[in-house]
Amino acid sequence: MVTNCLKMISCLLTVTGMNLLGNAGYCQTDTLRARDFSICFGGTTVANNSGGGVILTRTSSGVDAGCEFHLNGGNIPLDSLHSRIELQPERSINNGYYVVTITFRNNAGRWDEKDWIPDTEQRDTRVQVLADVRKFASANGIIGMTEYFIKIRVQPWKFEGGRPAFVFRRLSVMPVSMNLMSTPEYSKPDTLRARDFSVCFGGTTVANNSGGVILTRTSSGVDAGCEFHPNGGNIPLDAAHSRIELQPERSINNGYYVVTITFRNNAGRWDEKNWIPDTEQRDTRVQVLADVRKFASANGIIGMTEYFIKIRVQPWRFEGARPAFVFRRLSVMPVR
Repeated sequence: MVTNCLKMISCLLTVTGMNLLGNAGYCQTDTLRARDFSICFGGTTVANNSGGGVILTRTSSGVDAGCEFHLNGGNIPLDSLHSRIELQPERSINNGYYVVTITFRNNAGRWDEKDWIPDTEQRDTRVQVLADVRKFASANGIIGMTEYFIKIRVQPWKFEGGRPAFVFRRLSVMPVSMNLMSTPEYSKPDTLRARDFSVCFGGTTVANNSGGVILTRTSSGVDAGCEFHPNGGNIPLDAAHSRIELQPERSINNGYYVVTITFRNNAGRWDEKNWIPDTEQRDTRVQVLADVRKFASANGIIGMTEYFIKIRVQPWRFEGARPAFVFRRLSVMPVR
């Protein structure tokens, strides 16, 4: 019991930015480094990408080839603190696609490899989430394993001409969602529901999509958008709720998005600041605000206690079909 409590405290301290026990590697989600792919085989190469993340390149045709992800050079403990995986693919090069497996190990040194993302010519650039590696292991008949690593293969197996490759922005190993503030919905980064956009204005509509939501601007020339209030309320401005990740998916009818953060204090005063300004943003990569508290301070916001997120779909003026945008995920999480 004492050991488990210390482990939980260790990762909680790391997640909230206070790495007192030196295990930040597992809880850091924005750093993907070539050196963490410490074993490559079949001629696969790994290099840091100039724009962030890494590039995995297949150099040999017709052989088993890939790289193993060993965070900080070791295997990953199979426990609640290290059982959520998020992979952020960014783009294919020379028609490359990715296959991902999880390899489990027990104390006797026995190994067992299972497909997570199978060989289906996967080039999806949305965040790929394995919510609980322990449940994945159990569903695949894996018993008695204590640690694991992640293996990525770039395919196709056989190719001619340019070498297939794939760029990955992020590969995160994190705690399974933890109810830090008795508000579990804040800690569920895979749930985005129309009902959490409880206030819409200027004729903007919100509807559930097959995974995520669609925001549609119905009126031209007016201020229009929707406010994100998870569970119907504002979000506490504290360490447990100060990391925001927004996963845009696609534009409809040339729509683009603008995102602001609106802060509130106990006296009821409000102050709205731009996070993603009006620059015709249609980027479908994950947009991250690493710490809302630091963002507030940098914008001269003092004494605020809570906030909400506002998304406007632009352009302000349009003719014809209504502009819209699909969002896959909007997560409010602990600072890491």
